[in-house]
Amino acid sequence: MVVHGYDAQVAAANGYRIVSNADGTQQSVPVTAAAIAQRQQADQIRAAARQGTPSPSVGVVCGDSWVSGVKKARDTVAFSTGFLVYGAAYQHTWTVYATGFITGNSWTTSGAGPASGTKSWTGAIPRVVGPGVGGVPFASASASVILVDGTVCYSVGPTFTFG
Repeated sequence: MVVHGYDAQVAAANGYRIVSNADGTQQSVPVTAAAIAQRQQADQIRAAARQGTPSPSVGVVCGDSWVSGVKKARDTVAFSTGFLVYGAAYQHTWTVYATGFITGNSWTTSGAGPASGTKSWTGAIPRVVGPGVGGVPFASASASVILVDGTVCYSVGPTFTFG
């Protein structure tokens, strides 16, 4: 998961302010005691999760995402997917696609949170004819999480193949 931008309304509603730096970059700054405590907790989670893990070559890291899947009977692709973000989430939108050689389909969910910063699902995508590839969209609002500090995180698009 990489930072794609900031939602100033979400930040303000949760005790943060989005500021612009001299170099044109932006960041979320906690301004209330609750937001400062939440940021400290998020920084601890980030440090523990990233220890010894190389950063991806794109963007500022704000979490991780995953997906795996397998083709089942009756042209159905079963999957397991999820994300981990460093801090509490305000809302999420999550899509898994399966594109077969002949037809494809997708599964989408959205909602509030999670406050834990971690969410996972298992499910099935019907009407996928032929072998192919599945995954979570790369750098798309259809696979994104908005943190309580206003940070908008996009998935870097993990994929899987199926027979």
